[in-house]
Amino acid sequence: MTVLGVLLAGAVGALGRHLLVVVLESRPRRRLPVGIVMANVGGSLLLGALVGARLAGDVTATTLTVAGTGLCGALTTWSTFVVDAAERLEGGDGREAAGIVATSLVLGAAAAGLGLALTGGLG
Repeated sequence: MTVLGVLLAGAVGALGRHLLVVVLESRPRRRLPVGIVMANVGGSLLLGALVGARLAGDVTATTLTVAGTGLCGALTTWSTFVVDAAERLEGGDGREAAGIVATSLVLGAAAAGLGLALTGGLG
């Protein structure tokens, strides 16, 4: 049953990421891929909150597996963010590529930490 839950949650996460990208990146190319960054930061926040809730005993291991692996795993997208940065680097936009990497990593880590803190996972 857990596998089915991961599959269904993954479908929801992938659809959410797709919609974020379509809505937020429908305009001409920006310096920052807003849809991808928002998906990664939002997924990091949610995963941090889920882990914190699990540490506090508020969610089950199955819930963490389904929502963390399925929903958050499909919502966030390491490969798309890396490809976007690599394309900009190849196009001579090294500063933009570095900005995308730095922004995604810093905001993602901060969001995960915030999620942990909000659900009591930090102590």
